[in-house]
Amino acid sequence: MSQKIFCLILLILLIVLPVSAQVEIGGEIKANLISTIYQGEIKSLLQETLQLELLIPRFGDTDAKVELKIYNPELLNGERISFQKLYLKRKFDQFYLTVGRQPISWSFGSMLNPVDYSLGAEAIKQETIGKYQDAVALYVPLNWNSNLALVASNFSGTGKIKWGIRGRAGYKGYDLTASLIREPAINLTELNGLMNHATDQVAGEVLTCTRAGLTAKGDLGPLGVYSALGYYHWDQREQGNLVLLLGGDYSYTYHYDQLITAQLEYLVLEKGELLSGVIPAGEYLNFLIGNINYPLDDFSALNFTVISSLDDGSMVLQPSYQVDLGSNLSLNLSGFYQLGDPDKILASADEKRIGGIETALSYSF
Repeated sequence: MSQKIFCLILLILLIVLPVSAQVEIGGEIKANLISTIYQGEIKSLLQETLQLELLIPRFGDTDAKVELKIYNPELLNGERISFQKLYLKRKFDQFYLTVGRQPISWSFGSMLNPVDYSLGAEAIKQETIGKYQDAVALYVPLNWNSNLALVASNFSGTGKIKWGIRGRAGYKGYDLTASLIREPAINLTELNGLMNHATDQVAGEVLTCTRAGLTAKGDLGPLGVYSALGYYHWDQREQGNLVLLLGGDYSYTYHYDQLITAQLEYLVLEKGELLSGVIPAGEYLNFLIGNINYPLDDFSALNFTVISSLDDGSMVLQPSYQVDLGSNLSLNLSGFYQLGDPDKILASADEKRIGGIETALSYSF
């Protein structure tokens, strides 16, 4: 969004806010020191973000949400201001209608979601900018454990329409969903942000893609189990690609109130034409993802994630430590380390890069 539009919105808010004393402002100030470690060298970047949220009271059956982030320095795509929420939501007798900038993620508790509305919107318990869409969303509750969701959004800011539909129902203690998503073809020069689609090397376009997905989640004794099956098909190609996710989680309580949680997932991708010539592998790519969270006390916790390629042994290690410092201050230390030769799937393309460390200090208000 341009600086002029932001200034106009800010001016309107400054006029409106004094009129409505019930509107409050909340948010977070965060400073991130991001250090990339190379052999014999460390490169660092200091990034500050200001997240603002207007806490607007409900007007009858209508909700208004305004939430934005201001970045310093600007993001790689040139944006300094990013709206996460800028929408109106209206409750009708039979459905809910939401119009504007809004978070859209069809998550079901997995660390990786191969059938989400936007691939990579949430990954390893972290959300990305792809989660926030300029969209019209319709939510229809059918009964206490089933519903229907329909979404039409502006695809990657190109003005072309992406749409999706998902049904959700409960059956014998299991949560089941089925979804269908249609993404239009666009020129690569139009694409703003990360690309998670097949590329036509001749025409230089992201191809029109249809993605279908099924998920299931429930309990099996003391374990939580879940799975997802996806099929991606491009109109200009004869064959599509299958993706399968199997996962489970387990929780253990010690000292009466401290909860250790562990999660393990197996992800297999059919190579097909999607990755042909890009990543050397067999007909399938196999990944194992694990995570464990260990609370040290009521104010701090350790977390460790590993992503491993079962085809070539390469992996990514991601440890982190989070502590509440009191007075609305929190500190998060995290890092990553890539193992494997440069030609491996999960290894760093730069053989001199060893890993990285991120130090984040945040204040909530």
